[in-house]
Amino acid sequence: MSNAEEIEEEDIRISPEIEEQRRKRAYDIVKKAVRNSVIPLNNREVSHRLLPGLWSATVNILIACLDVRDVMKLLTNRAALLAHAAENSDVPAFALSGPQLARYAKEVAIAGQAIAEAIDECIPTLEKEGLEERLPESVLDCAVFLLVNSWGPVHLRRAMVEQVSTFLNGKAAPALFMEPMEQIKLRHEHETAPEAEPDPRPQEAPPMPSRGEKLVRVFSDYRLEGTRGEWAFAIHKSGPGNAEELHVMKGEAADANGRVTPLVAIVEAMKAVSHENPATVVIVETCHDFVLKGMEGHNDEKLAFRHAEEAALWRDFDALVHGRDIRYRALQANLSEPLQHACDMVMKRGVAKLV
Repeated sequence: MSNAEEIEEEDIRISPEIEEQRRKRAYDIVKKAVRNSVIPLNNREVSHRLLPGLWSATVNILIACLDVRDVMKLLTNRAALLAHAAENSDVPAFALSGPQLARYAKEVAIAGQAIAEAIDECIPTLEKEGLEERLPESVLDCAVFLLVNSWGPVHLRRAMVEQVSTFLNGKAAPALFMEPMEQIKLRHEHETAPEAEPDPRPQEAPPMPSRGEKLVRVFSDYRLEGTRGEWAFAIHKSGPGNAEELHVMKGEAADANGRVTPLVAIVEAMKAVSHENPATVVIVETCHDFVLKGMEGHNDEKLAFRHAEEAALWRDFDALVHGRDIRYRALQANLSEPLQHACDMVMKRGVAKLV
């Protein structure tokens, strides 16, 4: 090799520092694209399938960019770097079958497509900066970072092993990964959240007199306008001695997908009856079936109707109904029914004009 060739080879050699900068820059571009997938996921009502959708999109991108044998080597390499223990190591995966499994597979596929489309939009930026060859590994590293903090290393390794097995069986497509029944992200965030400043100790108030048992009916409704929603509820209480009470409330909530507003209404209604005798029967009524399924569904069915971005509201709801006799009823819209009529009047005119 001539001196000129040696000098030319040294000129094109990239230093480890520059290589690391390029790797990080590609990773940041891809990470931003993944974050941008939140809106299309919400629009397609599959935001609760973000994690398995991200894994599906990642595998599809790896297959599109690399030979299957190289994908298997890459997954095997990343799996070897994962820890062998975690808080949820012994937690089993969801076991779905029949219609529930079909719905899960469909939702994961839709979520994966939405995330892949969001990542596709960052490819021109990668190409402009000469980083397009880093797309597959950047996508995988981004997915690993997010998934290991949610699924945990043991279950993420399971996803990688199942995917390699699928390849070995001659199928070049994402395997349908079943998520662990308990994830570690929310608990981790709860444990690491900064402690709130303790409130000054209030003066002890005299005990409230006990309230007798009642029958409480709650009807809630909502309307959307753009990215905001209006909600209202009417509560009818009946008790001993023919005692009756009527409570109404109206409010607004930011709502981009039509799911938050009705849930806010139910949570506020539960707050309004939280002081009643625990033995009081509370009947929650609404014309919106999808809200009821998130409240009274069982196991994975309930989780399917509880989207991740609503987690705080669902925690409030669970705390408010814990230990109470709550019953749920789906109704057809009927303004001749007094409670529905009262709720409708509050929605249209407000509370002050109702009296």
